[in-house]
Amino acid sequence: MVSQHSNRSITIWLPVIEFVATITLLIPSFRRSGFILSIILMSAFTGYVAWVWLGFTERMPCTCGEIISSLTWGQHLILNLVFLGISVVGWRSWEIGR
Repeated sequence: MVSQHSNRSITIWLPVIEFVATITLLIPSFRRSGFILSIILMSAFTGYVAWVWLGFTERMPCTCGEIISSLTWGQHLILNLVFLGISVVGWRSWEIGR
């Protein structure tokens, strides 16, 4: 079980890491790092959703924000896989185009 302290740390640091990923994607000299960071984040999110969807949690955690609150965990997993694929394709396209 995740402690309250860990929960609070994730709540604080996750948006910071997401913001850093966004900024690095916007700066050409850091773009490679931004793609890699976004792939790591999407992989972590996708792994978490798969973990929940496969039933490895004792209880279902609350759903995410308003945009995806109407999705089932299976639909959320598919959405995350699509965005993960977009991240990988973007990174590969950028690498090839360099």
